Amino acid sequence: MSGMITFDFDELPLIIEGGFSAALIDGYATIHYQTVSDWSVREITLNGHKLRSEQERDDNAQRGLTMKMGLFERKPVPLCKASYPWLYSSIVDSLERLYADAIADDIRLAQIDARDDHRAQVGKERARGIDL
Repeated sequence: MSGMITFDFDELPLIIEGGFSAALIDGYATIHYQTVSDWSVREITLNGHKLRSEQERDDNAQRGLTMKMGLFERKPVPLCKASYPWLYSSIVDSLERLYADAIADDIRLAQIDARDDHRAQVGKERARGIDL
C-alpha cells in the first residue's frame, strides 16, 4: 500500500564531527512510500525566520503583542533540489541515517490509519446497501 506522509524534523544536524552535531536545521519532509522499508523523500521544507523590523517590534510592543508575535517572523521555505543539490542531498542523507526508524514508525501508523479508513468506508457502503 503506497502513500505519502509528512515527517517533521527538529535539530537535524547537517554535520557530525567527532560526535559533535553542527548546523542544526528544522523543517519537514514529504515522504512517498511503498512499504515501511521502501520510501523516498519527495520534498523538503525548512522552517525559515527573520528578525522583525524595528518598526514592527515597536508596533507589537505598543499593542502588547510582543510575546505573542515574537521577535522573529516565521515562514516555511521550500528547498529546491535543483538550486541547492548539496544541501538537499545532505538532508536526505541525514534523514536516512538518523531518522529511518522514526520514519518507518510514521509509515506504519499511516498504513494502519489507511486500513481503518478503508474498513470504515466499506462498512458505510455495506450499510447503504442494506438500508436500500
